[in-house]
Amino acid sequence: MGETQPAVEDALGAQLEVWLARGDRDDVSSRRRAENDRRLDQWRRYAEREPRARDGVLDAACECDRAACLETVPARLEDAERRPLLAH
Repeated sequence: MGETQPAVEDALGAQLEVWLARGDRDDVSSRRRAENDRRLDQWRRYAEREPRARDGVLDAACECDRAACLETVPARLEDAERRPLLAH
């Protein structure tokens, strides 16, 4: 670990500084929604084979458009079937 962090910073430091300096990092909510879609799809496919998985709750990323939002939104498998916007 001691050698890895400096190596990554050396390799990516300049690009990271440029990215961090940007105020607009594109559509945050669409990236969160895409990630949630992948997680919900994986859960749905698993629940087809393991019925007990249908009773769980997934802490999904909030899909609001606030760039620094770290909220999570509980989602149930039945919510995934109608796919509402998952936001606080």
